[in-house]
Amino acid sequence: MLGVSDTRTSGGLALPFDLGAIGFTGCTLYASDDFIIGAFVTSSAGVASITIPVPNTGPLNGLNFYAQSFVVDIKTNGVSFTKAGKGLIGN
Repeated sequence: MLGVSDTRTSGGLALPFDLGAIGFTGCTLYASDDFIIGAFVTSSAGVASITIPVPNTGPLNGLNFYAQSFVVDIKTNGVSFTKAGKGLIGN
């Protein structure tokens, strides 16, 4: 997921949100869900990456964004959420 907020989801839910309330014990939602990117397969080390082109346009310069993923473990049928990352477009 990519989002533009670390205080509210696109639906207005306050962040951070304890996902234990909906069955994901020990997980927290930190980033808004403005853009759902899709599914990725991780390496054997548990690493996945994505490249997202960003247009060179003034209004995006200085925009903060937040990213967070969830992981499905096919061996245990479990789901967990990663910590979140924060990025800045431009310099």
